[in-house]
Amino acid sequence: MSTKIGRNDPCPCGSGKKYKRCCLVKDEAERAFDSASPFDIAHAVRQNIATFIFQERFRSDFNRALKQFWGSARKSSQFPLKDTVDNSLFMDWYVHDYRLLDSRKRLIDLFAEEAGDRLPAAARLMLKQLQNPLYSAYEVIEVERGVGSHVRDIFLGHDYRVQDVSTSQQLKKWDIILGRIVIEGQTDCF
Repeated sequence: MSTKIGRNDPCPCGSGKKYKRCCLVKDEAERAFDSASPFDIAHAVRQNIATFIFQERFRSDFNRALKQFWGSARKSSQFPLKDTVDNSLFMDWYVHDYRLLDSRKRLIDLFAEEAGDRLPAAARLMLKQLQNPLYSAYEVIEVERGVGSHVRDIFLGHDYRVQDVSTSQQLKKWDIILGRIVIEGQTDCF
């Protein structure tokens, strides 16, 4: 039988603090994530990553990454760019592929090291899936408008059913799309 822990009770973790000053917020977040959809969990993790990567300590790396990605065509003062596709391409590369100058780590891996253990279990699992997506070229086999698409990795031959409403509005059969497929729960997404 489980007894409910009161806000002012000692925290069951043994820290000696009151529950409300120790593990209450983490436990509430865990309960909220348990009932969330994979899409909502992925969105929340991505928001946490975005907050993390825009810390002041990464400003020089951000400027270096802009120059490396765009050459001299872009400056940090021009970011975010008016073209949301350009923003998405750069940010995806910056988070998943760019290596920090001092540690040679990817930002997503550093986020996992520094903040991963504070995330609820479902968010930690999603973070692991976000850390290892394969960037590849995919041939569009079939499109179901407003739902998703069936794509094939042209290098590995693997097929994926991607539930992504926005891309399903734009894709046509035989298109080639470059991207990363992330498995979010039981669903594949770009």
